[in-house]
Amino acid sequence: MEVITKDMEEVKAYFEALERGTKYVDNVTANFHPVMNGEVYLTGEEVCRILHITTRTLQDYRAQRIIPFISLPGKTLYRQSDLLRMLEENYVQMKQRSKRRKSST
Repeated sequence: MEVITKDMEEVKAYFEALERGTKYVDNVTANFHPVMNGEVYLTGEEVCRILHITTRTLQDYRAQRIIPFISLPGKTLYRQSDLLRMLEENYVQMKQRSKRRKSST
């Protein structure tokens, strides 16, 4: 009968695989958004994190009707497609700087 220890290669490989699986599950659960009719809905926290804004700024955007939202009792949701459209509509194209020529004096 063989004694199983934590130093055995099989045990190490098992725990490494378990660690990889755990990281994968954590990543999937952190980034998973259920889809409803092809649409992804985000919470206010997610929108704030994506846009790098505070919850107060998000509240101002709602009040000023800058950002579309869905209001349910006790919950406010944002369609990902609405956010993308809002960003595209407000995109400001950078002008290419003209190269200045040095005057020969």
